[in-house]
Amino acid sequence: MNNFYELRGIARPSPSAVACFKLVCMLMCPKDRPKKNADQEHPDKEGWFKLAVDILLKNPKKFLTDLIDFDKDNMQDSTIQKIKPLMEEEVMSEAKVKNASSALVSVRIWIEAMIIYHETLKIVGPMRETARVMTEKLSVVMTALGEKQAQMKEIQDNLDLLNANATELERKAAELVENLEKC
Repeated sequence: MNNFYELRGIARPSPSAVACFKLVCMLMCPKDRPKKNADQEHPDKEGWFKLAVDILLKNPKKFLTDLIDFDKDNMQDSTIQKIKPLMEEEVMSEAKVKNASSALVSVRIWIEAMIIYHETLKIVGPMRETARVMTEKLSVVMTALGEKQAQMKEIQDNLDLLNANATELERKAAELVENLEKC
């Protein structure tokens, strides 16, 4: 977390810091747009780093919590498609990011993890839906099975009672036949 305080204090961010926070802003605050920097020589010409400092790094502790609690299940496919090519640029290479700031390494890893999660979710999502539908069907079948088992138990209980009655009647009949023979 101290690394985020360090990042917040950077006056002239490296191109890697700007690129990292451009991607983080695209993911975490897609509706916010940066204001272009008047100084075209400034590394943050588009204003992404300033936007990140103003919105995300304003409270570094909250930023860490926001990264952890990020709603990764609802990332827009269009956003990921914009971010993927930017991740492949030289400025976002692991070595360049590490040279810029060790604090950025974890941010880069988080961005990469979000991309991988999104790609995995494309595969797993339909499977989750299939599992949900099948679970609902199984629930209906299990309810029907429970009802049929209850009916079966009732029939079995009646059958056991009838068998007990039949045995008792056979015993009485045998007893009557025996009494008849004695008479």
